[in-house]
Amino acid sequence: MFRWNHARSACLAIGLLISLAQAATAGPRVLKTEPADGADNVAADTTRILVVFDEAMKTDGYSILQVGDGAFPEMTGEQPVRFTDERTLVIQVKLSPQTAYAVALNSEQRRGFKSADGTPLVPTVIRFTTVGRSEADSTSPEQPKPPRSPLADLYDNSLGKTVPQPNAPAGPDELPKLSAGWTLLDDKLYGTQVAIPPGWTPRVRGGAALCIDPDDVEKAGAFFVPVLLKQRIRPDELADNLDEILSRSMPDYQTRTESRPTEDSVQRSLTGTSGGTRVAGTYRAIVSRSGMGFIMGYLAPPERLEQLRPMFHEILGSYRFVGPKIRLQPFKSAAVELQIPPGWQVQTSEANGTANQDIDWVVTCPQMPGARVFMYTPKYCTMNWITDAFNAQIDQMSAAMWRNKGYEAANIGSDQEAFQAALGKVIPGLRIIREHSIDELRELFAACYATAVQAIRQTGGRWDFYVYELQGQRQVQGVNLRSVVYLGASVVVTPHTKGPMGLWSIQIRGYEAPAEQFAQVATLLERVCTSFTYSSWWIREVQKANEQEARQIREFWAHMNKVDREIWDNRTRTQSAINEMMYNSLIAGTPGYVNTETGTIETIPTEKIDAFRDESGQVVSPEELIDKKIDPHWATRLREANADDYMNYDRRVHVWP
Repeated sequence: MFRWNHARSACLAIGLLISLAQAATAGPRVLKTEPADGADNVAADTTRILVVFDEAMKTDGYSILQVGDGAFPEMTGEQPVRFTDERTLVIQVKLSPQTAYAVALNSEQRRGFKSADGTPLVPTVIRFTTVGRSEADSTSPEQPKPPRSPLADLYDNSLGKTVPQPNAPAGPDELPKLSAGWTLLDDKLYGTQVAIPPGWTPRVRGGAALCIDPDDVEKAGAFFVPVLLKQRIRPDELADNLDEILSRSMPDYQTRTESRPTEDSVQRSLTGTSGGTRVAGTYRAIVSRSGMGFIMGYLAPPERLEQLRPMFHEILGSYRFVGPKIRLQPFKSAAVELQIPPGWQVQTSEANGTANQDIDWVVTCPQMPGARVFMYTPKYCTMNWITDAFNAQIDQMSAAMWRNKGYEAANIGSDQEAFQAALGKVIPGLRIIREHSIDELRELFAACYATAVQAIRQTGGRWDFYVYELQGQRQVQGVNLRSVVYLGASVVVTPHTKGPMGLWSIQIRGYEAPAEQFAQVATLLERVCTSFTYSSWWIREVQKANEQEARQIREFWAHMNKVDREIWDNRTRTQSAINEMMYNSLIAGTPGYVNTETGTIETIPTEKIDAFRDESGQVVSPEELIDKKIDPHWATRLREANADDYMNYDRRVHVWP
């Protein structure tokens, strides 16, 4: 208790010092705003946001950011953000009635607002809510217009070709007309509305890119990436940033500008190799009048590109960005950290302690039975991992140790058999409709453990890694579910006299939901799935447990080294005794042997020996034996007394406790 109180006092003292240091070095602050922060009766026809700082600011940079729990105002004019003097900022906006807005000035990562001496502005959030328009309290207020597509000004020159007109919006402010069988994804987390064809699945890549992928074509899909820009930039600069990112993951990545860039957009074609598959496509970088950036386009294997292109165009033409409407909340337990929607529930297995080192968890949505996000870590070992080598019986101590680590002993003959057992345990009845190996991650794991992999291979074993993305369907209590599963596995197999010894460590993470509602919640479920991380406390506890286990292993082998030295010394003495026995037997005529009851070397008086058999089986006299210097009968006895047999006996009886 003393140590804990001491540590807690030290932490409080450090925290106080940090607070005082921060207060002493605080940067510039916002003195006042119009509308005022927290105002709930702002007129919807307000056309500007005024910000006054408490000291002079640099006027060549700013960071105006969107906040997840509020709408972001549409910016207007040729120069929507400008300083009227060193302490006053004006943002030209267009507001909608009865809307809660939130605007952030600076953040921990983005610090465009700085004082004249370069000190960043303390991050500030301005929140206000509009009411009806101030010109008149009409009984028939003007209805807000539908969300505007970033492509609204570009319909005369869509990606590659004209968007198919029968299903395209009739005007820039109309919602898309859906083809038969299509559904409208209204994603409130990323603020996106987009039409989805049947047999296509919405996905989230990298936590930011919304992708609409065909279920039957790998490495294909339409993608949308909204970008919050720190300041207004040219569309070709936005495209250059994307090209730099893609060139890191695809060394043979190439791009070409398809048409002359405009003030609002630039269009480029791309080619490259992703995960061993050749892909090609087109994308467009757009900077809207509000200052938001958008990157949208499509890619597919070249042989399927023309076939899929009309579908891509229709998906792209339906896209609307309306701004996020919900915000994920942090969930933290002792071991697990997640981002989940309000009201969702989490269960974990961390009560089992640190021996397993892997935590199983599941997140469920009370409003949608069957919808869940999960991670399970089934592990298997072959029976000979826990079998005593001498008596072929289960070693209960070894079995308990592996069970405590989360392993289940099973007669598994192949990696595929282990994967099937794990999937059957976690999501029974899954019918896989698409299987994709994520080779980039698999190769990364292999490179990280290259030295260990090579060492195991030199002994005749193997250490392999697998990473799969699976899509499937199953039925639970009469409800059809669609599932997306990521399966990662580490497999270690080593040779053994009684068959290969194998360890299969498998992680299954994914999500599923009722098939009829899957498209509407898939992006939300995937965001929860990818938000998982172990807590810092849990990582430290596992590290301490590993250090303790490593210390025990080091102590064990240190003891073994000591025993080996004793055995070596004993072996030297034993060999000397055997040499002396052999000398006495052959030269002095006093044969010797090892007494298996006492472990000592004993001699046979020569007078008790009448005759002997040589190697051919003939009986010879002692005189003939001495002339030949060989005694088959005595040699048999001497074999029992050779170094190896004597050492084995000596280790069992005299060295081991």
